[in-house]
Amino acid sequence: MSYTHHRTPPPNRGSPTSPKPPSSPNSPISTKQPSTSSKIPQPNENAAHKSKTSTNAMNNITSSSQQKQQPQPTPSAFNNNPTTTFAEKLGNGLFPKKEQAIVFDAVDEVSQIEYIKKIGDIVKPINIISVSKISKKRFCIFLNSKELVTELILKHKTIEIQNKLINIRHLYNPDKRFILANVYNNIPNSTILEALRYHDIIPTSPITCLRAGIQLEGYSHILSFRRQLFIKAEDLPKMPSSILINYDGTNHRIFITDDQVTCFNCKMTGHVASKCPHIIESQNYNIENNIEDISEQCWE
Repeated sequence: MSYTHHRTPPPNRGSPTSPKPPSSPNSPISTKQPSTSSKIPQPNENAAHKSKTSTNAMNNITSSSQQKQQPQPTPSAFNNNPTTTFAEKLGNGLFPKKEQAIVFDAVDEVSQIEYIKKIGDIVKPINIISVSKISKKRFCIFLNSKELVTELILKHKTIEIQNKLINIRHLYNPDKRFILANVYNNIPNSTILEALRYHDIIPTSPITCLRAGIQLEGYSHILSFRRQLFIKAEDLPKMPSSILINYDGTNHRIFITDDQVTCFNCKMTGHVASKCPHIIESQNYNIENNIEDISEQCWE
């Protein structure tokens, strides 16, 4: 028996010049596509990419709409002065209260600007809201707060303009005002306060003298025999119609009335004795009776 020795060829080491071995007819056909430099996206990847793109677009739209909706700063926001002006308060529907006003008697020789400058020197001009002359020859100023009014009146009860002292007081005072009549000028206020303390009444204001009201040049300073004071509303029932005091060995009867006009004839409020309707009616009645008597005498 003879053996034939076949020489095995060397294995192909992937030489670029080496020819590829022919494929066997029984070998399966390869379906692998040649690879390219760009990756072809799969269906799942395309859906995720579209969803991410849509989400980013929605976020950009929401962000831009929020930026448009943000309020723009007003010109007052750039104001270096943080204090709220009266014009801004009016724009917000805020109006001052009557407790924010002070009032004092107006002097003919004093101009309005002098009042304003004097108060502005004390409270600063920015705290003054409005000013005006009002009835009964008074001057009114509205300030920025009630606390400022209270502090002003406590620390500065008077202001001096052209060597004249002018009293400052509230425009609105919740306390009740009373007039003390028939008070001789030699009677000190301490004696009156002692008599009021006997009735358990403590005034909320100092006792001040009232002028006689003489409208002649050089005579306006003359005082009357009347004084005024304020008491709390709860002390009204305690206030007597008069008090009897003894000073310097003499008894004095002081009459107390409120600030309403009271007739001394009929004791009614709202008119004075010279215009009392009861006196007028009685005078008319007497005139008619006199006419009738005269006519009867003529016929006789």
